[in-house]
Amino acid sequence: SITPDEILPGLSSDSAKLQAAIDYAIANKCNVRLNRTYDITGSTITYDKGEFGGGVVRYATCIIDGKIKKDDSGNFFAGTPNSSDTFFIGVEFTSSGAPNSYVFNENMIRVNLIGCTFTGVAGLYSNNDADGYIQSLRCIDCTFTDISDYAIKFNGCFDLLVSGCICEKSNAFMKCFGSGTYGGSRGLNVVD
Repeated sequence: SITPDEILPGLSSDSAKLQAAIDYAIANKCNVRLNRTYDITGSTITYDKGEFGGGVVRYATCIIDGKIKKDDSGNFFAGTPNSSDTFFIGVEFTSSGAPNSYVFNENMIRVNLIGCTFTGVAGLYSNNDADGYIQSLRCIDCTFTDISDYAIKFNGCFDLLVSGCICEKSNAFMKCFGSGTYGGSRGLNVVD
């Protein structure tokens, strides 16, 4: 695995370092280990790992440990369409409670969150599109605190697993609006 600080040492901003590390990890099929707090306020990290077109082979990219901080509105990560197969393991996501500080846009699919914490963010997905949906989200042993919107909200979902999660001092944990082309839930499992 690599750390964002070792990819391009000359980069000054945490956002540029994290972006470079993720781009490198996707291109070289390796993992990113966060060794400290990375402040991406003012930026959104682009996750370009689309599965369709060009015969892209599916493989997992892991982002492990550390903390990502974003104290303004906007997504922490914005994937290109169908960016897939990402694991976040033991990562802390924090925001000062900025409105609309969601972690992902709806283009991120097959996201696995294991032992992560979310504090002060608006929620996981900024799924505001009437036809938007969440696909293949695994949220295992995560903690949500001071969430201003729903921790997980969606018009529709396909293959969503939530297990062993805690949500406290927050608006609410989950809401399915059930509208649009993909409204409702298909393969929704909430365990523990």
